[in-house]
Amino acid sequence: VGVERIGEGVLNLVEHLVRGVERKGYRLYREWDRSSGSGILSFQKDGVDSRIVVSRLKDQKVQAAPRQSWIRFSPHFYQSFEEMDRVLEMLP
Repeated sequence: VGVERIGEGVLNLVEHLVRGVERKGYRLYREWDRSSGSGILSFQKDGVDSRIVVSRLKDQKVQAAPRQSWIRFSPHFYQSFEEMDRVLEMLP
C-alpha cells in the first residue's frame, strides 16, 4: 500500500473523527492540525465518564482506551469513514 498512502489514510480518518467529536461537544486533548497531527486522538466531554464510554464501545466491538479521563482512539488505514461514523453515533 505504501507509507504515504497509509499516513494519508490515517490522517483522513482522524480528521473525520475530530470534526465529529467536536460537533458532539467533546474537547480535544490538544488542538488537532493536519500538519502536526498523528493517528492518535484523545477527547473528553464534561459529565461523561470515559471509562463507561470505553466499556460500552468495547461491548460493541469498538476498541478505545480510557486515559486519565480521556477517551483515546487510534484508527488505522484499513478502517473506513463508515466505521468512524458508527463510532461517533455510539458516543453520548
